[in-house]
Amino acid sequence: MNTHHPIASLFAGPGDLTKEETQRLTDHLKDCEICRMAGESLQSLEMNLRSEAVVGPSAGFSNRWLMRVEAARKTAHQRQLRLTFASLGVALLLFGGLLLSRMWPLIQSPHLLFMTWIYRLMELYVYLGTITEFTRAIINGTPNFLPFVVWVMSFSMLFTLALLSYMSYRLITVNRGH
Repeated sequence: MNTHHPIASLFAGPGDLTKEETQRLTDHLKDCEICRMAGESLQSLEMNLRSEAVVGPSAGFSNRWLMRVEAARKTAHQRQLRLTFASLGVALLLFGGLLLSRMWPLIQSPHLLFMTWIYRLMELYVYLGTITEFTRAIINGTPNFLPFVVWVMSFSMLFTLALLSYMSYRLITVNRGH
């Protein structure tokens, strides 16, 4: 039966041994030459380690290390900025190319471009006129159906809703020093 395994754990175990463990180790070391030699070499190693002076970092090591970390962070940040701006430039070039390809027929004939803009403005004017007529019809027809109190309450509720929305937005976006 191998009795070295439990004894080896006593050598490698952290902290002080109990009285029972110390007695078991002493009895085993009296009988076992291999474990006695291992114990002596461990004691010798421990004494050598304790006798050596602890060597700390050289002067200015922390400052040099912090400067190197800061330089690496700065380099990484610059690389990230260059990549971001390069990606943005490529996206703008692609968008400009796409826009130019879509507008090429209009660019070749400026009168078409001018006529298109006039058409769009007229379309907007007609659209706004339609909205104005619809709104006028609602406003002119509504007082017959709704008393004045309903109008006042509606406007006060809209005002309250707008005020609550504004205050909620301010509370959400305020910097709380975190």
